[in-house]
Amino acid sequence: MTLHIDRATKENVSKLKAKGLKVYAHTTNRYLTMKNLLGVGVDGIYTDRIKPYELPWVGLENSRKKAEQTVTVGNQEVTLTTL
Repeated sequence: MTLHIDRATKENVSKLKAKGLKVYAHTTNRYLTMKNLLGVGVDGIYTDRIKPYELPWVGLENSRKKAEQTVTVGNQEVTLTTL
């Protein structure tokens, strides 16, 4: 179940979770709002942007891992870096 942040109150979240639903809130880009939403028990948050260094501020960790792969393009080796 997805709720707008204004409706993601502790009472509403508790009622939905009591029915066995996962509860997500949308959309916020402010870490203090994210912290409050996690505090009322939402399972996840939709955001347009969060910087990796802000994740610990809301009790989360950066799950993005940098990966490098070398591939051959024509007769040249190229290293691709992805997140």
